[in-house]
Amino acid sequence: MKKIFQYKNDYGLAIVQQMCRKFVIASIIILASAIAFGDTNPIGLVLSGGGAKGSFEVGALQYLYENGFCAGVICSTSVGSVNAIQLAHGGTKTSQKAAFDKLKTIWQTELTFNQDMYVEAPWLAGVSPRTRTAIASLFDPQTIDFPQLARDVVFFPPYAIGQAVVLGGDLQEGIEGLKNAQSIFTLDPIRSKLKSNLNGGVVASSGVELRLVAVSLDSGAIRYITQDGHVLETDGRPVAGADPTVCPAERAAYEAAIQARMDLLERSHTERTNLSEELKRAAAEVLKARTRLGQCTTRAGSKRLVVNVADGVIASASIPCVFPPVVLGNESYVDGGVRWVLPLKAALDFPKTEAIVAINASPAGVPSAKLAYRNTNLLDIAERSVLDILLWEIQERHLEVAKLEALQHRKKVWVVTPRADVHDTLTIDPGLIDINIGYGYMCAADVVTNFPFAPLPLSNIHGDFEARNGRIIRRPPTPAEGMFVNEAANPTLAALADAIAKCRRRCWELEYNVFGALPGDAPFDPRYELKRVPSPQDLDEVRLFKSLLFVLVAARQELHGKLPPGAASWADSWERHRWAPSDVPGVGNTPWSAFVSPAGNRVAATRPTAMLVKAPDKDPVYLLTPFRCWITSPEALARVNVGGAAVNEIPAEYLDALPKGSDIL
Repeated sequence: MKKIFQYKNDYGLAIVQQMCRKFVIASIIILASAIAFGDTNPIGLVLSGGGAKGSFEVGALQYLYENGFCAGVICSTSVGSVNAIQLAHGGTKTSQKAAFDKLKTIWQTELTFNQDMYVEAPWLAGVSPRTRTAIASLFDPQTIDFPQLARDVVFFPPYAIGQAVVLGGDLQEGIEGLKNAQSIFTLDPIRSKLKSNLNGGVVASSGVELRLVAVSLDSGAIRYITQDGHVLETDGRPVAGADPTVCPAERAAYEAAIQARMDLLERSHTERTNLSEELKRAAAEVLKARTRLGQCTTRAGSKRLVVNVADGVIASASIPCVFPPVVLGNESYVDGGVRWVLPLKAALDFPKTEAIVAINASPAGVPSAKLAYRNTNLLDIAERSVLDILLWEIQERHLEVAKLEALQHRKKVWVVTPRADVHDTLTIDPGLIDINIGYGYMCAADVVTNFPFAPLPLSNIHGDFEARNGRIIRRPPTPAEGMFVNEAANPTLAALADAIAKCRRRCWELEYNVFGALPGDAPFDPRYELKRVPSPQDLDEVRLFKSLLFVLVAARQELHGKLPPGAASWADSWERHRWAPSDVPGVGNTPWSAFVSPAGNRVAATRPTAMLVKAPDKDPVYLLTPFRCWITSPEALARVNVGGAAVNEIPAEYLDALPKGSDIL
């Protein structure tokens, strides 16, 4: 009997031991999986340059943070660095989400006019109004169409002088002014916002690895500024420079001079008073204070270069000739986008980042030609070759190298990129910011489809794991596939996202006429004037496009495409502007309210939920329900009841974006 009990006990113990062994093996495999898939390793985030188009990044980030995103490594350039420094205040999901919420609030409440991001350089305060106006006109997209990447990355001063003369400026005055000038504008407003919102100690201790990318004008080298202000070579070696603790009085005087000038600019804007003489004196004080600081730091000795991280942000965002270079140590630095518009390489160099999300604020690819070049002159050919093709070639080569490196190191990379521009690099407007945020949200949702990051097959990262005789065995890794995603998984959803952004942009443009608004002269005087007669004809067109917007949004919902919160109200609301609807008597609170104007009245209306449309110069008529249903004959059209609505013409690109429904016979 004892032997029987002993046998049963031994057998039970063996079963328990086997179960424990299997549990331990399974736990090890799960732990290995978690390590391999980024549950313990930091996720990388890459943010590109693009000036005012940084609002696209905000929209893409909104989608990510709504889904539990948290970046352990953030690499950025230009406006991406302005966004990155705010995100770096949080090292956990909760704190980084809170940091993002503050970033979004800043974009939507503190950026209304161009001067909320940049102001004219001090030397321009002394030129004649005619030359000043001529230079201002260079930055008005309706006056001269700069190649898009040139607006994003670089500005060519000799071209500016020539164009300013053509537009009525004084050649001698322009040349004299540019002799000692380093830029047309300054980023003083951004510096002021950094002073108010940046907590360097929190950023340095948050646990986020930060790499702000800037380019040295002296050496041409790409350099990184870290979360604690260290300046590094791309291989991690420290850069030598001036001691940041020296010249405290000169630094304080420089910051005080900048703040005094910002206060005057704010008074000039809010009180609409002429403070030109005071602004000239304030600008002169800024130049003097900057010169004294530069002289002082030059006299200081060299050591491992550590800078104020706010200076690193401004350096990374200083588009050459548009904004002045920033002196860090013994060298002058400009926008990192000169060499890396989207600094993916910086994130790939972190060995532990196995999942990276990169957000590019500008469309990829060579811009389409606007001329027939067989009949153009030398300047047209040079402009197209250098400012369009060559600069885009540099960016595309960098992306190809980054893609190859990602595949070699078995890393998962998503690249979120717009396919259309909502606004240009230098235009700050609340409506365009809102539209671009919504567009960025949809683009991110369409590309990063399996977020939060689901575990990839172990073979794609570290090889297969399996249990053999109670031991964990790892087989060699197999070649990775699909590790670099830079296109939307569903082309129809992508086309709808583009169409929605373009439709909202069109409504925003038309609403200027509806409200009788005149925009100010960009970029020096961004104020608007409500002095034209509100247009009922443009209201009719706004209502047409708002009806179309409803159909486009409904189609995206029908296909289970993600939309930002509040998207359901887009078709029933005005786009946001620098004025409130109540500022204009007779214009209602929505596009569907009653409208009264000396030019004509419109009764209140209910937004339709379906439309009869056709493309210009084409016969087929479609019912948008939100599917695009072809009405095959006049008899079929007569049977379609859309509340007596007429057939409207809309651009073909909107029709093409909508999913095809059943034909109406």
